[in-house]
Amino acid sequence: MYKDKPLVRVDNTVYYGDLDGKYLIVMHIRNTANVAGRDIASDVLVELQENNAALGKGRVVKKAERDGLYTAIDIGAFWLEEAMEEE
Repeated sequence: MYKDKPLVRVDNTVYYGDLDGKYLIVMHIRNTANVAGRDIASDVLVELQENNAALGKGRVVKKAERDGLYTAIDIGAFWLEEAMEEE
């Protein structure tokens, strides 16, 4: 959970948001860097998608690339909140 919404990782893809909601954030981890023996996401593609198709296959509304998972989640959470307010 992050900001009261589910955050689920499947392989190198992270889904953020309510699976029954109109929108979903999908983050694709493209590259990782080894830091102190751990793989840390270093290049992440963030997409705000309509959640009306198969999981992660909805129409892309916005997308951006970010360095690191924290900055990707940060922009994704902002986009999701903004999209939910517009409904």
